[in-house]
Amino acid sequence: MILDKDYALLVLRLAERYMDDFALDEAKICIELAKSIYKKAGNNNYAVCITYLGKISSLLGDFPQSLLHYRESFKLNKKLHTAFPNSVKGMKNLLLSYKDIGSSYEDASKPDQTLYFYREYRKLAARFHQIVASDFFFKECLAYANYKIGNVYIESGEQITALKYLKEFYELTKSLHATDPNNLKIKNNLHRAAKLLGNTAE
Repeated sequence: MILDKDYALLVLRLAERYMDDFALDEAKICIELAKSIYKKAGNNNYAVCITYLGKISSLLGDFPQSLLHYRESFKLNKKLHTAFPNSVKGMKNLLLSYKDIGSSYEDASKPDQTLYFYREYRKLAARFHQIVASDFFFKECLAYANYKIGNVYIESGEQITALKYLKEFYELTKSLHATDPNNLKIKNNLHRAAKLLGNTAE
């Protein structure tokens, strides 16, 4: 069984490479294979496979199908978090489930549902950041949640409300940059935050 799970992990990593190359048919074959192994083994990575299927559907523009996968993954991750509330990996997976569902609704141009899930994403990121302050992943998610909520309000023409969230995105990103000044992703986000603030304030 251990060998099976090791093999499934290798297959899942291969699927990630295929997804990066937009070879989605090959990626889906790998994910379905890994999913069948993880389901049989009762492994938590089964939910990860469902999430990846959601990402493939999203890349193909099939937002209803991506939402179905993300909701299934969300239920599994919520159940796992309830069973193991102190698992940092479980916290991360549940948090990302909220983001994925919000993103799917955003792609489908449903702002009310988008805001609901992004707000929950933001609330949970803040709570997990307080619990595990040493893991900057949660602070990055909190910053990103503010960015996404701000963007939704920009699209809705609510500039003042958008400005509130974009300011928080900027401040959090600036704090992350001070901690890790060589991180290119954070550096790019800081430039993006500054530009968005300037455009929104005009």
